[in-house]
Amino acid sequence: MFPFILICAGVAVAAVAVTWYAVVTAEEGYEDETGFHPTPREKARRPQPDARGVEPAGAKEGAEIRPCATVR
Repeated sequence: MFPFILICAGVAVAAVAVTWYAVVTAEEGYEDETGFHPTPREKARRPQPDARGVEPAGAKEGAEIRPCATVR
């Protein structure tokens, strides 16, 4: 039983070491459908247009209003 505990402890220590190494040596960047991009995502984003103001309740008329699904 004691050797089994030592083996499990060794595997746990190895897993922590591998995870620590991967986090410390990771390259900054992001991945999308086209692959990995080494620049930070914030610098690669295009400027977003200003958000519209919130419309008052009941401002939308006709076909724009869609019924909500009920949650059980």
